Amino acid sequence: LDLHALRVDDTIHLLYLLLDVSGSMAGPALERLKATVLELLRSIPPRPDVRVAVRAFNGRIGPLWGSVRSGYGPAVRSGLIGAVTGLVGSGTTALFAAVNRALDDLHRVPEGNCMPMTYLVVLSDGEDNEGTSRSYAGLSGDEAVAARMGDWRDAGVLRYLPIAYGRRSK
Repeated sequence: LDLHALRVDDTIHLLYLLLDVSGSMAGPALERLKATVLELLRSIPPRPDVRVAVRAFNGRIGPLWGSVRSGYGPAVRSGLIGAVTGLVGSGTTALFAAVNRALDDLHRVPEGNCMPMTYLVVLSDGEDNEGTSRSYAGLSGDEAVAARMGDWRDAGVLRYLPIAYGRRSK
């Protein structure tokens, strides 16, 4: 996929939420995260030109809920609300692996050379303790994520919004 050859279609918007449900997020931080995401999901009107996808992660990457390729309708909203409501915190934090999975999902989004205006929102306490791939050896988790995201941001295809929650957030 040649990211620099993609044309961004700003008449279609994709919101992709990555939610940290690791043990460090358990308790009040996760409850705040869930309340925030639920409020957001309820505030987005059902529209065919809006796509919403959610993936939770801890030491493992969870399933993708919602859709990166079709509109945000009542059934998608209801499914996402149910999935987010049921989240519990446990385990380690595979932040780098979760961002990688999200970028892999986004590789499947373009239709021809057209990509919706895409927002990748990561809600996490920001500490990757699962490590990164050998390609990014020597970089911290945050540095590896920034390096991995570079091509997407440089091409103007993706807006990346990290949001910190939890004990270590400032």
